[in-house]
Parts: sequence; C-alpha cells; structure tokens
Amino acid sequence: MDLEGIALLAVAFFLFVAALVVAWLGTRAAAWLTAATTLLQNVDREALPAIGKVNTLLDQAGSSLGKVDAILDSAVAGTQAAEGVVRKTAGVVAAPLGMVAEAGAFVTGAASSFRARRADRHAGDDG
Repeated sequence: MDLEGIALLAVAFFLFVAALVVAWLGTRAAAWLTAATTLLQNVDREALPAIGKVNTLLDQAGSSLGKVDAILDSAVAGTQAAEGVVRKTAGVVAAPLGMVAEAGAFVTGAASSFRARRADRHAGDDG
C-alpha cells in the first residue's frame, strides 16, 4: 500500500466514524423530539382543562364581585337615606328645641331677677 491508499483508507474510516456519530445524534434527536412531543401532548391534555377551570373560577369570582358591588351600592344608598332622615329630623327638632332653650333661659333670668329683688327687699327690711 502506498501513501495514497493509506490516506484513502483513513478518510474512509473517518467518514465511517462520522456517519456513526451522525446516526447516533439522529437517534438522540429523535428520542428528544419524541419526548418533546409527548410533553406537548400532556400539556394539551392536562393544562388546557386546568386553564378552563381557572377561567370558570375567574368568571365566578367576577360574578361574585358584581354581587358585592350591588350590595355596596345598596349600602351606600341606605346610608345616604339614613343621613337624609337624620338631617330632616335634626331640622324638625332643632327649631322647637331652640324655643325651649330660649324659654328656659328666660325662666332662669326671671327667677334670678326675682331672687335678686327679693334679696334686696329682705336686705332693706333688715337694715
């Protein structure tokens, strides 16, 4: 064998080994793609129903929040109505109470004046 024959034999051996490596890498890639396909099928089978359940849960939560909003609106309306009743009651009661307070002040002033005059009379009788 001459040098050219040895070189051809070495290239053939190298190409044979390279072909084996490429074949091995192909089988590994096929196994990886099979695993990826299985994973995606599992995601499709398991995750989509879970997403559907989450969507249903969020719809129910939104509905409940709508009901809470209606309850809060009713509470605000009730509070405003009660505030209106209190203001009207205060307006109705304030005028008569003011008159009663004025009358009480008048009676207190008259009683003080009466006592002062009486005290002056008794002081004049004693002196």
